[in-house]
Amino acid sequence: MEYKLTKEIISNFTYEIIERIVRFVVHLEEIELQFYRDNENKKALINNYKEVLYQFLAVILLEYNKSVVKITNESYYSFFELTKDILLKINKLHTENLQILPRPSEPVELTRFERVIHKQIVQLTDKRKKRDITISLNERIGEEAQGDYLFDYKKEVSELFKNHNIEISNNIDNEQKKNNYLNDNGKLFITISRIDASNTFRWPSLIHEMCHSLFIEVKFKRTIENDFLDYIGGDRATIFNGYFNQEDNSEKSKLFRWLEECWCDLFACILIGPSFYFSQFLAFINIEYSVSPTHPPHVFRLDLIESIIRHRFPILHKDLLGGKYLANCESLNGFLWSEKENSFMEKTPLTSIYNAFNSFFTSHFFSIEKEDGVAQLRNNPRISKSLEGLVNKYVRIHPQVITYLSDRLKQELPIPSIKIKNYKNTYEELPTYVQEIFLASWLSRCDGLIPKVIKLISKYEQSYIINNIEKCYGEIKKTILRHDQAVLKSIQVSEWFDFLIKEKRRPKNITIFNNQDKSEIKISGNINFSPPLDNFYSKIS
Repeated sequence: MEYKLTKEIISNFTYEIIERIVRFVVHLEEIELQFYRDNENKKALINNYKEVLYQFLAVILLEYNKSVVKITNESYYSFFELTKDILLKINKLHTENLQILPRPSEPVELTRFERVIHKQIVQLTDKRKKRDITISLNERIGEEAQGDYLFDYKKEVSELFKNHNIEISNNIDNEQKKNNYLNDNGKLFITISRIDASNTFRWPSLIHEMCHSLFIEVKFKRTIENDFLDYIGGDRATIFNGYFNQEDNSEKSKLFRWLEECWCDLFACILIGPSFYFSQFLAFINIEYSVSPTHPPHVFRLDLIESIIRHRFPILHKDLLGGKYLANCESLNGFLWSEKENSFMEKTPLTSIYNAFNSFFTSHFFSIEKEDGVAQLRNNPRISKSLEGLVNKYVRIHPQVITYLSDRLKQELPIPSIKIKNYKNTYEELPTYVQEIFLASWLSRCDGLIPKVIKLISKYEQSYIINNIEKCYGEIKKTILRHDQAVLKSIQVSEWFDFLIKEKRRPKNITIFNNQDKSEIKISGNINFSPPLDNFYSKIS
């Protein structure tokens, strides 16, 4: 597929780089505040990082304004290549040069999201489970999950003992044979990029890592690989012109790993909703794709996720997401890595693989026709029953609700609840869930936050940027963090509402309450039409 580079794509990508820089500097400020408040020598070390990031920011601001004024294909492509190279350098600074600095404490909001994951997802396969989840920070760009971070190291220790004919009396040898995603105590350790700890746009991707532990418990007739081969009728060595043929004796084949990664993508989307697509998109634009035996190409994965959205949320996809928000992500990602990814739209083996994966996973997740496209896992009736309950309460997402919530976030107002007229024509307030908050926040980011920042930087004169880059940073930071705070407060208060309001099932149809409805509907109880929470939060800046 041939993509056309437009001013909109340039502006969106410019914003992504700017936000990355801002979050990086904010992370450095947190380190300085927590560890180096009274240490001038250490502050000089922090300032060294800041100076590099300020240089990147100044170049982006100066060159963006030059490029959009010229409005030529040549200037667009030149600027696009510059920004792509800067992004890779920023991420290199994160992965290779941050180890020397201490990690700040995990934000309390991330701990709150841990509780949400535990309540909604951990006990999905077994209500008796008490599995602990710990989300920590690391220097990687993407997320990962492990049951034991010494898993590979213990394997090496075990091999060392064997090479010296030493019989070990501890359990290292037994542990190294187990799956890496869970340890003996059922604990799961998930890590997220250091600078994304408070970045809620990236949190849905944590569900993908959680799904690796759920994948272990899902039943297939044999294995996911064998079931797939039975489904398409073939063997691994010959299907798709031998694409998955391999001579090494890896514990998991390339085909198995691709299927597992895609399964975790799609199940995560079913659990957390369409915001997962956008979270993965942000991850993918920050990770340069290389041909991998463990992970399919970025565009391949995003298209599969969109397919599951189309099946699971058909109205949401048709009326709200498909024509703009998903398409914009596809275009930008296509420009970034088209040369690296061997675009499967143009390569016959990958096209055939995608079609086969899509058909297989559709039959797996939607094996039974259910109302509203509620997913069912083939051969897993107990999990399917739990999944139906979770989906009907937390992931029944209405387009008009998302639009309403997004409009409030664009005003930097929190969205802990939805004001509706219920089936009795009575005012009612329902809690919003993270599935709705995450999706609404992405729409408000695209329609409110990004245009606001682009408008702000377009006003900067060259001399102002050169002489006042820290002021530029401060103004942009204020705009981004105000939006962040509205989202974080929404998650905080919605957790309280979910605890207090025992909603078992989201209504199939929702009518949003507005001020014009005051005189027309019945009021149940003592209702204040200007809820104190709204008044309180509107005064926070």
